[in-house]
Amino acid sequence: MYQTLIGKANTMRIHANLSLFLWKELYLIAAHLHNQTLTQASNKKTPYELWHEQQPNYLYIWKIGCCAYVLVFNRHNPKIYEWFEECVLIGYATRSKAYKCYHWVSHWIITTAYVSFIEHQQTIPFLP
Repeated sequence: MYQTLIGKANTMRIHANLSLFLWKELYLIAAHLHNQTLTQASNKKTPYELWHEQQPNYLYIWKIGCCAYVLVFNRHNPKIYEWFEECVLIGYATRSKAYKCYHWVSHWIITTAYVSFIEHQQTIPFLP
């Protein structure tokens, strides 16, 4: 299983043109996506379905490496968006319905639910 998840994470990293230091985030998302896919060993059910006894929800899944615009709130009035930052989607939050996005200018990993995606546009960040 370890080799399978490493292979999936490495494939996502190469396809999204991400830096090697993000391998941990990509490994976690590979495990998450592996639990959401059908397996023959479990009578064509997902591991998620066997554990939770319900079908998984696929509506939140976006392409890893796609362009993500993270909305930044105004400090004085949190109901108003001040601007947005262009990032790259690198995964999903484990304990909430949020997304993990990598901002390559500041080298931050931002976890937020206030994101807009352009899936057909892949950002090409500068990689060291």
